[in-house]
Amino acid sequence: MANYNLVWRKNTLLKFFKGLAIGAAACATIILILALFGGLKIQKNPEALSLWTPFLYLAMVPAAFMEEIAFRSYPFIKLIKAFGIRITQLIVVIAFALYHIPLGWSILSAFLGPGIWALVFGIAAVRSKGIALPTGIHVGLNLIQSIFGMSKGIESFWLTSQDENTSSFIDNLVTRILVLLAGILLTEYYIRRSSDYQQAWNFRTKKSRIKS
Repeated sequence: MANYNLVWRKNTLLKFFKGLAIGAAACATIILILALFGGLKIQKNPEALSLWTPFLYLAMVPAAFMEEIAFRSYPFIKLIKAFGIRITQLIVVIAFALYHIPLGWSILSAFLGPGIWALVFGIAAVRSKGIALPTGIHVGLNLIQSIFGMSKGIESFWLTSQDENTSSFIDNLVTRILVLLAGILLTEYYIRRSSDYQQAWNFRTKKSRIKS
């Protein structure tokens, strides 16, 4: 389990809450952009709370954790060792999007939603060497979406609506492209940084051998 970063460490909880803050902030920022520029309307839900509401929200944690175990732990690490980070990110993006289609997502929404965010979850898992951080990001996204009524089957505090026109479609598409670019840039930055570090390490090792 330790070889695949599936053990509890002293900073596991900290990484989870850090990811929770990142995911919630990212989703809230997207909603704010859409509200300001994309015609997204937000109104309070008159039937916001029930006895089951806290349990429905808490259920997001094991649900996200299950998906991160399936997509960003053992198979993710094995794929990286076999194909490298770039190809692995692409494989998992496709797999993660296809996984959501039987859950009721359309092909387009699955790839433009969970598929794009899979890049962010993936690089978060690589950089943090575990799934606590991506699980937190995952929960943060789902939490804010549920609070604003963007997730099916969960009672929300607010309700959102948006006119289905070309302008709103473009605004939604732009926000998804920004998330996609963030995932790609973070992945490429990590690869570049890792390559530079490895080259510097090899140079120092070679130099020390020559001196000895």
